[in-house]
Amino acid sequence: MGPVVGVVANLQVLELFNYIKTVCGRPPEVAKNPSVRLVDLSQGGLWNYQYDLVPSCDVCCGVVSPSRPTQTAKNLATVPGITGEELVHILSVQSEQIIIMDVREKNHFELSRIRGSFNFPASRFLRHDTSLEPIRILLEQHPTCSVIVVCRKGINSAKFVSQIAAHFSSSHEFFSLKGGLLGLNVSGFV
Repeated sequence: MGPVVGVVANLQVLELFNYIKTVCGRPPEVAKNPSVRLVDLSQGGLWNYQYDLVPSCDVCCGVVSPSRPTQTAKNLATVPGITGEELVHILSVQSEQIIIMDVREKNHFELSRIRGSFNFPASRFLRHDTSLEPIRILLEQHPTCSVIVVCRKGINSAKFVSQIAAHFSSSHEFFSLKGGLLGLNVSGFV
């Protein structure tokens, strides 16, 4: 255990130095390529996984407004939602009667997802210039299914339900997964 803690601590210090260099005059391009470092010391592996910034994410794009979180919370409080426990129960009893839409970015979806879910990135489908045709086609193929929308923390899924569901509310019921995938403590991922 000692060497593992030492290696991870050294990597964290290295990240701190990289952050300080970025803040102290490095070009902004450095900060536009975020990455996650995966460490597997049992196999001796270190991986660097780069990902794209999510345009609809206030944190990724640096848009911070003091009133924004309160407004968002109020607007999303009325979105129909289900808990992780309810989702697990539904998947075990009637999984063929639901559609799971994962609104995370494609690279996040490819890393881990709920079996049988479909990927519709919120950053793409919440823009006004994007066609909703792929969603309409999926819903037509499953005319009696309810739709459960998932994301990492439950925020983008609630936004997705509040904005997109209005277009299809006459044919399907939409629900957001409360707490997102982070709230699920099950092994239902592939």
